[in-house]
Order: sequence, then C-alpha cells, then structure tokens
Amino acid sequence: MTTININANTTVHTVHKKPTNSLQKIHALIMIMIKNMLMSPMIALGFITPPIMGFILNGYGDGGVFSFVVLSNILFAGTNTLLLMLVDEKEKNTLNVLIASSVSALDYLLSGTIITMIITTVINIVLFFTMGMNAHLSLLPFIALTTVPILPSAAIGGIIGILCNKATTASMIAMPVFLGLVLIPQLATGSFELLNYLFAGQVTEGIAAIYLNESILPNIGIMMLNFCVLASVFVILFKKRGLVQ
Repeated sequence: MTTININANTTVHTVHKKPTNSLQKIHALIMIMIKNMLMSPMIALGFITPPIMGFILNGYGDGGVFSFVVLSNILFAGTNTLLLMLVDEKEKNTLNVLIASSVSALDYLLSGTIITMIITTVINIVLFFTMGMNAHLSLLPFIALTTVPILPSAAIGGIIGILCNKATTASMIAMPVFLGLVLIPQLATGSFELLNYLFAGQVTEGIAAIYLNESILPNIGIMMLNFCVLASVFVILFKKRGLVQ
C-alpha cells in the first residue's frame, strides 16, 4: 500500500499495489493465512491437542512419552495447518486472485511453514518445561532439533492439500499418514530399520542424542534431505495442479 500526500489542502490518495517480489508476496500470504487460521476451529484443534496430550501423559512415562508427544505436535499441527488452509482456499476461494495468479510454489510453502514453525516451536518449548525435560535435556539443541522437522511435516500437508479438493477427503488421507509417521519409532526395527531415515524417526533419535550429549547434526541433515525431497514434490504438484482445480 502506498500513500501519497500532495499538499496540506489535498486529499490523501491511497493506491493498492500488487506484491512485486517474493518477500512482499510471502508477507501478504502470511496475513491472509493468519486470518484464515483464526477462523478455522480445525487448525486451532491441531495446535491445542498436543499440549492436552502432554498434560494427560505427564508423569506416566519417561523420555519416550515426551518424544511421542513432541512428535505428535510436529506431525499433527505441522501437517494439518497447510493442508487445511489449502483445502479451505479451494472450497471458499478466499485467497486474493491477484496474489494467487502470480504466487510461486515456494512462496506458498514458505508462508504456511513460517506460521506453523513459530506456533509449533512455542508449543514444543511449553511441553519441554511442563513435562520436566529441562532437567534432562539442553533447551537450544532441543529447539534446533524440533524446529527442522516442521519443514517436511508442512510439506506433507501441502502435498495432501494440493491433491484434495474437500476437507473430508484430505482428512481421510492425512490420518493414516499421521498415524504411520508417529508410529515409526516403534516400527523401525529389524527389517524396517530404514524407516528411521524418515524425519519422524530422526526426531526420536535426536532427542535421545541430546540426552546422551551426542551431536544432532546427522539427524538435522537427514531431516533437511527429507524436506528437500518433499518440497520438490510439492513444487511439481503445485505447478501442475495449482491452487484451484
């Protein structure tokens, strides 16, 4: 928005300009997404559920329970946010047409991921203290470890959102994906040990590494590789299918 003052006696003229670069587009998209999030009870539920789980399960297990709750937060909130925003846009067409016509796949993915990352990270920090992990783990490595997997989680939500036109269909697909990923730490044994190379397995392994004062850089590297692959899939689907089918 540009405001032009001609002189003291003239009316102020306001001109709305279409975003011309990626930063402006991301800012505009974030504002629209925040507005849509505030009006979506399903997105709010995704952020509220993990703290409730943490409160209920606190004191009923060890670090494994904490890892499960944190991973659930990353997957449930991270995946659902971008997924529901994309599907909601298709159903209600709330995204400004001028922005939608020129926004790139990475602009959209980064916009949704930034919002999700901030809220999910805050929730993880709250869980860190309320579940008593501050006595066993270092906070900064924990934040670094649990922030990175939000990227591939959001990308998965974006992929499902691109493929689905209805919230009911998206939920039917997202739930088995969520359950499969959250159970990877339990399933990745024996013949299925390679599943640990998915980002969900690296979250649990990374938390164990922090507890043992070991480096988490290998875990972060594997999760970033996961994100690169999933982001590439999202970009390809976005270019082929767009926001509206």
